[in-house]
Amino acid sequence: MSSADEAALDYAVYRLRDIYVNAGIGVGLILRQRLTVANSRGHDAITSLDGMVRAGADLTNDFPFIDASGRTVDGDRTALPVVIPANLLVPTTTPDGTVAFVAGHSPNPGPCENPGHGQMRSSVVGIDGESTGRTLAHEVGHFLGAPHPSPDGNTLMTQSVNVAIDPFLAVGINDAQRRIMLGSCKIVPGLVGVV
Repeated sequence: MSSADEAALDYAVYRLRDIYVNAGIGVGLILRQRLTVANSRGHDAITSLDGMVRAGADLTNDFPFIDASGRTVDGDRTALPVVIPANLLVPTTTPDGTVAFVAGHSPNPGPCENPGHGQMRSSVVGIDGESTGRTLAHEVGHFLGAPHPSPDGNTLMTQSVNVAIDPFLAVGINDAQRRIMLGSCKIVPGLVGVV
């Protein structure tokens, strides 16, 4: 990971915390587990949606997340694993026929609402400069059970916002989304508002 990617990731964690705290939801300990290209089992460069789904399933199955004391946290009911591949380039065609690129993908609804889904057990997010933080927060929202709004509104879960142009657009969490997220099995009981 380059120093620019490290800086983007650090900023993304800051933005994730900032976005969620403004909705009264705290974000707990963030752990990083780095994999080399050699041991990432081909998930270092992802070029398709199927590849994102496989990475969200395979890496969390094959590489449990380890906390600072050496304990496995994968599968822990409070862990929200996120896979960040070295290269994510997944093209998609928009309704108007233009080509765009997928910035992230999560189980939707999250594993709490669909525990037998058997596929993705983590979110997958690409590093894309300043917009990484908004994308990370959006995918964590899906992991906590929040869907895209219908019709799209100006919230964090809005998918139609071009965050590459302005990553500060649509970052608010409305009351309905907040209630869904706080009802997730990933919220720690007794620590109101902490993920």
